Amino acid sequence: MQLFETNNLAESGVLKALIFFHANPNDFHPRLRAIIPLELRRYLSASSVAFVVGEGNQFTEVKIIDKDAIVKILCKGDTVKIKRRQNPDEAEES
Repeated sequence: MQLFETNNLAESGVLKALIFFHANPNDFHPRLRAIIPLELRRYLSASSVAFVVGEGNQFTEVKIIDKDAIVKILCKGDTVKIKRRQNPDEAEES
């Protein structure tokens, strides 16, 4: 698993994840290669991004934690599922 988090120096976890993705595109399942940049740009303020290794020793899962939502992108075979739900930690604080 590769984890990227926004730190106290305001270094964006999303930016670090995008740099890693563009430097290593072949490490990701082909079905995820077009989706990842779009979803990461959608959640630029996310506090953390995790890439998880799955079948074929490639990254097949992405988890994005944003102040408003938790997004999980999962690739199994030729199927890609994107699940979005409200971030319960942030909902309680509002």
